[in-house]
Amino acid sequence: MKALTHGGCLAVFVFLTVALGSPVSAQEAHHNPIRINEVLPNPEGNEYEKEFIELKKPMDTDISGWELKLQKLDEPVHEADTIAIHNSYTENKFAVLEEQLSQDLYNGGMKVWISKPQSAHGEHTQLQWPASIEEGSSRAWDETSGSYHTTPSPTKGAANEFADEPAEEHESSDSALGPATLRIKQFLPNPQGSDQDNELLTITNYGETAISLEDWQLLERRGSEMNARSHSLPDCSLGAGDTVTLNEHMGSLTNTPEPTILFSLVRTDETVAHTISYSQAPEGKVLWYSPQEEQMVWQA
Repeated sequence: MKALTHGGCLAVFVFLTVALGSPVSAQEAHHNPIRINEVLPNPEGNEYEKEFIELKKPMDTDISGWELKLQKLDEPVHEADTIAIHNSYTENKFAVLEEQLSQDLYNGGMKVWISKPQSAHGEHTQLQWPASIEEGSSRAWDETSGSYHTTPSPTKGAANEFADEPAEEHESSDSALGPATLRIKQFLPNPQGSDQDNELLTITNYGETAISLEDWQLLERRGSEMNARSHSLPDCSLGAGDTVTLNEHMGSLTNTPEPTILFSLVRTDETVAHTISYSQAPEGKVLWYSPQEEQMVWQA
């Protein structure tokens, strides 16, 4: 256990074992080579025949090796279904998955996400819908706002449509607890010299509203482990643009390519603000968050 003082707040780091609700980030869809474009989990009429997940490849990029995963909110991540994404999807074309779905899309709350195993840049995109979604409505990506919204007009295999300007919605990206604008800005798991003295992780609030860190925790998971270690955050408020540095001893981290390591910023309502992943940390290099590209990159 180690204490850290920041801005007059005393942070005590306590390690617990908890279930990791989701391994991926929620706000990186438009910067990945393929994205979840629309999901219809609760259609009118026969659900089995009309449910769909629509993917879109916005860039002419090789997407072989990427996977689509589906998980009920009340189930552990290791029980998530996996669907392989094929490189036959062409630029700006839609791929509608219907018969490929091995289970019905659950109306009681579900997450679907795209990931690439062994990716060193944390390139993930996630779409989550709440415990109840209006019959006949879909969750769709809005190019203008750069986020997902509910629309009463599903458009399978075509550009998404919204009746009016999408309203602010209080769910996975925003809730009564405030906006989910925290990001892991800087991460140094394998410094030159002593790991114990030089390892660090910084968290920045990229929003315009202060965020109480007592509502958040940092979860760490290795490979296919069911449980995660919980790193408590400082019990104080992080203002707009502010950064807190966690330079505790992170000796649990491995610098070998054996398991993929995931770190996720998770709120008490299970909102996931940001996730990073890596399988081997280059010595002396820092994993930096680029707010313009909304992804992590290794830098010297």
